[in-house]
Amino acid sequence: MSTQADKPTVLIVGGGLGGLMLGALLEKADITYVIFERSSYVKPLGSAIMVGPNLMALFEQMNINKEFKAIGKPTFDCIIGKDDMDVICKVDFRHTFEYTVYCNYIVGRPALYGLLLRQIPPHNFLFNKRVLKIAENESGVKISTTDKSTYDGHILVGADGAYSAVRQRMYETLRRQTT
Repeated sequence: MSTQADKPTVLIVGGGLGGLMLGALLEKADITYVIFERSSYVKPLGSAIMVGPNLMALFEQMNINKEFKAIGKPTFDCIIGKDDMDVICKVDFRHTFEYTVYCNYIVGRPALYGLLLRQIPPHNFLFNKRVLKIAENESGVKISTTDKSTYDGHILVGADGAYSAVRQRMYETLRRQTT
């Protein structure tokens, strides 16, 4: 039997859907983690998102599938069109249900965000924590934030989007090491 001391501490930079999903999975696995979000509050942005059978199976394992189904709508086909509404193609998803017993769902991104956020204890989600510095050390990684706080962990995950500060800092480190 493993103890908490045997498990790593995961630092997740970015509180979007990816960071929340990882946090929810780590919560279920009883692995220590902290999510760092640079904004000061949750911004319910975005429109609809389609969730496929692979995530439905995962939601079932996480025991949130009933909550998810309450906020989503099953979708068995999809029409893909151009901006002038000309149809490019129609996709039939019924066969995925036949093979997986899960169907696709369409859900509002803010509703999905809220569902995942409810899986995270408030002390594991820190707002106003923009990461400025990342340093590797003998025991793992240390991050520094704009409010001059520092946090130690074993694993750093960059879930901070397309313009990832974590990725930029990693590239800077790699450049220094190769020159």
